[in-house]
Amino acid sequence: MDRPFGPSPGTVLGRLASGPGRASRITHTEHLPPREGLHAVWPDRIRPEVLAAVRAAGIEHPWAHQARAAEHALDGESVVVATGTASGKSLAYLLPVLSALLDGSEAPNGRGATALYLAPTKALAADQCRSVKELSQPLGHSVRAAVHDGDTPFEEREWIRQYANYVLTNPDMLHRGLLPAHPAGPPSSNR
Repeated sequence: MDRPFGPSPGTVLGRLASGPGRASRITHTEHLPPREGLHAVWPDRIRPEVLAAVRAAGIEHPWAHQARAAEHALDGESVVVATGTASGKSLAYLLPVLSALLDGSEAPNGRGATALYLAPTKALAADQCRSVKELSQPLGHSVRAAVHDGDTPFEEREWIRQYANYVLTNPDMLHRGLLPAHPAGPPSSNR
């Protein structure tokens, strides 16, 4: 039976498995019952200023998947988080990134770290940039987030290349706008 917002997962699976030869291509299905979310604590390597900003935003404790993903990110490991919409995936990577950017701002040249966020759409990059700016506002000018997309004026693109340390873009602009200028590097005063 279809639900008001679309078919149920069981209905979709049934449609995918129906037809000649289709069921044999499905190697495994598993039906997991709903479960209560589990809270955890953020890894102790997240900077206290970042944790204070998150708490000021009304988030006292992370979900267990956020804390685990953050721990892997802090260890330099690749992480894939696959959860439902509005489950906190962004915070799972954002807190380690903000901590690294704060660490980088203390480097002698102030450019010790830069984060590159690739979004599939301009709208998602813009939305994430707003979230980053809101969350990092208490951190002062240590986090300089900016969107670099097809609508970004040339002068702003130059500012982003020279000064932003959290760059949000899409694959097209990465290849057409950022990578071709990469050999130029930041200005010599920032090296």
